[in-house]
Amino acid sequence: MPRIDSNINLGSSWEKAVMQIIPDIMYCSYATQRDNGMTHEQCMAIGLGRPEYETRYNQENKPS
Repeated sequence: MPRIDSNINLGSSWEKAVMQIIPDIMYCSYATQRDNGMTHEQCMAIGLGRPEYETRYNQENKPS
């Protein structure tokens, strides 16, 4: 069986991937709550919001 050597640090790569995914999941939760009628302030009150989420949400949901 061939041996494959790699210089990739899988632990570090995994950590970077998780750190990129978590903000996306948090924003998706925020956007879902907004779609279901919560205001930005209500999302902030329960710990789901960040100021930049409101800007992103408003940009993504502009009327056409």
